Amino acid sequence: LPMLENGKLFTMEGYFDDRFDERVLSVVKPVLASVESEKDGTSGVQVVGALLMHAPMTEVQSVYKTIYARVLFAAFVSLLCGVVIATYMSTRFSRPLAEMSSVAKDISKGNFEQKVHVTTRDEIGQLGRTFNEMAVALKDLEDMRVSFIANVSHELRSPMTSIQGYVQGMLDGTISESEKKHY
Repeated sequence: LPMLENGKLFTMEGYFDDRFDERVLSVVKPVLASVESEKDGTSGVQVVGALLMHAPMTEVQSVYKTIYARVLFAAFVSLLCGVVIATYMSTRFSRPLAEMSSVAKDISKGNFEQKVHVTTRDEIGQLGRTFNEMAVALKDLEDMRVSFIANVSHELRSPMTSIQGYVQGMLDGTISESEKKHY
């Protein structure tokens, strides 16, 4: 076989010179030996034989089918695991954000008692803690606003009551014409 001369392993498929009734996969491995030249005394490597192995193609194809089936099964299991992990991770990140959105809507309606339930220490958890701090600050600000309006209303009510009394007195004649200019 001239292919043996390069000393490398090679494969071929066929009936191997009609020695087999079915197609076979043949693997040929040259057997090499060190030889010395008698003429010039140099040494080298020479092919002294070959090791041949034959396997029916039906068996080779059966092995390929088994390998393909296992690869497909592993791919399916990997895909399934990927979907489960992706679903878990997306839920883990989206649930707190959805809760923050709901609490933000309640706060925008004036319900400052709502809080975000913080369960993690990651960026989402930090955002939740900051969100709760903002809600407390908004509640304090709202309490200050209500108190300020109540105080201003009270402070304006007293002089307004006096003015209303004087105007009523002028209109019904309780305050005389000479005192009107004074009041």
